[in-house]
Amino acid sequence: MAARPLRRLALFRLGRLVVLATLIAMTATACAGSAMPVPSSTPAGSTGSNPATTGGVGGEVTSGPVCPVERPGDSACSPRPVAGAVLVVKDATGAEAARSTTDASGLYRVKLVPGSYTLVPQPVAGLMGTPGPQPFTVASDRTTVVNVSYDTGIR
Repeated sequence: MAARPLRRLALFRLGRLVVLATLIAMTATACAGSAMPVPSSTPAGSTGSNPATTGGVGGEVTSGPVCPVERPGDSACSPRPVAGAVLVVKDATGAEAARSTTDASGLYRVKLVPGSYTLVPQPVAGLMGTPGPQPFTVASDRTTVVNVSYDTGIR
């Protein structure tokens, strides 16, 4: 009979260790990117400025949840910015049109010519899974906002 409470205690402690290890990994990932430059983007095949590039896409990349139990209004449990996330932009044919890396605040921006595109987030070390592709359209002289949310795996 005494083995069951000990087994439960061991499982509880193991669960706490997993949560702690996840939080440490997330913190290390966030801190490693704190020296990142402003969002960078590279249009595929570009060699300089393009006057036809008048619109674009931009947004914020975050990860969450960051607390095992989220409480509304608790800023300590708000999603965290993901620094250094790579986002690939594909055109309507599926070819890479550009790629961007988020800055320390999790922000990115890519200049694009008007048209239909798909934003394809790439895997980020320390985060569970990768968000799916997100289609969007760019209009002339407009920035389309596409925010991306990674899953931390914390439950």
